[in-house]
Amino acid sequence: MSGVDGTVGAKQTWDSNVKGVGRGYQEISIIDPPVYIETKLKFYDPYESEANGYVKLKETGINEVVATWGFKSEIPYPFNIMSVFTNMDDMMGEDWDKGLNRLKLLCEI
Repeated sequence: MSGVDGTVGAKQTWDSNVKGVGRGYQEISIIDPPVYIETKLKFYDPYESEANGYVKLKETGINEVVATWGFKSEIPYPFNIMSVFTNMDDMMGEDWDKGLNRLKLLCEI
């Protein structure tokens, strides 16, 4: 971890031997408290790519918040063709669920 956690510029790096996790970093690039955070993701392994991840929070009622978690990325040829056959829920669903459950706990504090 570098930078001050929870501030723009804070960066978390990883280097994993777990297949598919690889090596990269995530850096906070935009914070608009308490409704929006955006991060820059850089992957070196298992293949090089970049993306912007975000979490948007919208209060929809008393003690009710809807969270939207997503990614923006450009996928070059031929990987863009392969993405048609990739089910992101199968690949990331468990991690998204864990992250959203953690976010839910933070929102309830």
